[in-house]
Amino acid sequence: GKEADGREEKTPIYGIVRQKFGISNDFELITIVYDKLQMKRDKIAELALILYEAAIDGDQKAIAIYQEAAYEYSLIVKALLNKLQFMPEKEVSVSYSGGVFKAGEFILKPLKEFLSKERVKFNQPILQPVTGAALYALFLEREKIDDAVLKKLKTEEERVLRL
Repeated sequence: GKEADGREEKTPIYGIVRQKFGISNDFELITIVYDKLQMKRDKIAELALILYEAAIDGDQKAIAIYQEAAYEYSLIVKALLNKLQFMPEKEVSVSYSGGVFKAGEFILKPLKEFLSKERVKFNQPILQPVTGAALYALFLEREKIDDAVLKKLKTEEERVLRL
């Protein structure tokens, strides 16, 4: 928007979006988002791939968008740490999932920087979010999860994903 109307300088992402969607008029993007992409998460995720491509190409606007997202995620983590009242001296494991994290260090590096004063340890997810939720429900019931249960969940998850 701001690049289209001249409030900000055009960066590579502007051209990438126009080329990817065959846009000749900037207002066409609104129609594409609502009609072609239909505001569906999986289709909107295509835009995230464009953002990632732009960041790889060194587009400072794209990199800044990831930094803003990392800041917002850091606020969520801080709020959860506060709300769940973890002991201040204890390190808390933080995992992540979702399409934005496919951008790797573009999102993770600033997120870690924003949370550098917190006692958090980042772990790559070992299960899909829905399987992790099932694991947590099981944990609430049993209060202990052994490695055999984790292995079985991981195996079943992989089997289902292959279908």
